[in-house]
Amino acid sequence: MENFSRDKTKTKCLNPSEEKTLELYNDVWRCPQENQEKSDVNANLEYPFSTESSGDSTKEDSFSRIIALKSKEDKLRKAIKSVQSMTIRTKLGRVMTQQKVDCVLENWHRQVLIDWGWIEAFNQMIFKYVRFIHAYFYFYLYFKLELKKKRDMFHICHDCDDEITNEGQVFCRIEDVQFSPDGRFVVSCSDDKTVRVWDVQSGREMHKFEGHSYFVTTAQFSPNGETILTCSYDETIRIWSTISGNEVQRFEGHEDTITEVQFAPDACTIVSGSWDKTIRIWDVKSGRELQQLRGHLDAVTGVQFSSDGRIIVSSSSDETIRLWNIKSAREIQRFEGHLGNVIGARFSLNGLFIVSCSVDKTIRIWDVKSGREIQQLKEHPNTVASVQFSSDGNAILSCSHDGTVRIWG
Repeated sequence: MENFSRDKTKTKCLNPSEEKTLELYNDVWRCPQENQEKSDVNANLEYPFSTESSGDSTKEDSFSRIIALKSKEDKLRKAIKSVQSMTIRTKLGRVMTQQKVDCVLENWHRQVLIDWGWIEAFNQMIFKYVRFIHAYFYFYLYFKLELKKKRDMFHICHDCDDEITNEGQVFCRIEDVQFSPDGRFVVSCSDDKTVRVWDVQSGREMHKFEGHSYFVTTAQFSPNGETILTCSYDETIRIWSTISGNEVQRFEGHEDTITEVQFAPDACTIVSGSWDKTIRIWDVKSGRELQQLRGHLDAVTGVQFSSDGRIIVSSSSDETIRLWNIKSAREIQRFEGHLGNVIGARFSLNGLFIVSCSVDKTIRIWDVKSGREIQQLKEHPNTVASVQFSSDGNAILSCSHDGTVRIWG
């Protein structure tokens, strides 16, 4: 069993304001020893403002980058003022506020990081482990960063030579994001009650599905990519056609919010978990409920089929993880040890291990056969929101309310 003892990747955010940028530079200048220790922790991360030594060359390089950044920012502010004067003359009569100016600068700073190669290196690392396992953590962060301004959001279009556009669209919190089987598309669901399909290469919205009456909590492509499965706070599960855009099946029966739903490997059945403390298995073709699994003492927060489709793993707010045999509809194993709500649990590809995450800030790895906890990862300083094994089983990907995505291996 691989020993997942080191956090390979930690994300950092560059504050968009000039003061914070200069403060970061001053920290690097005054505290080379302290920043050297930070550099050791982030040894695998090529970050523009990290220092590997206290030498003058490193300081001069950091200083030159700060000066260049400041100069370009001043030019961008002047350009924004020009755009503002043009905007006032438009029929909309909208004036660019300081908040919107800051939003443009924030996106520009992020583009600078991309130009310097830090984000590109991070992307390559994430896609290595994420693309083929439908892990939504990276895209959750991407959408959170790019779409967090809810009204009249300005953003820089990366394919449009820094063209500044106003979408005029209201965005809400993204609840789930999943890749299509071929990796060409991404489906997302949101608190705005919609499900959207995006083209990965262009970033364009391809489809928009509406019908749920409340927050949509999960969205997933079918194994063949022809349909999308969703569930919602409205206590319904729905299947949508990616070809026609229509709802093709609806499942009703849960008595409270549905937290997660997933296709079986053969796509003939689906499993769902709910705040009503039940796990239910449904027939895709007829929409009929086939089985109901009871045992959890609190809300079921997550469910997943094993790779052979014979076992289900579930996580719950009752602080337990449980395994269920589908054929007998009985609990066959229980994992206890978390000190708070368990948010999610996932099988390794070979089905021998389970990884779980919790509000207790830990990630735990369990042996399926014995039910024994074999390792605990404690680096996150806040709730661990989601966790997943890589497709080869040699790494674990996690995201947390501390604002980081981490790879463990």
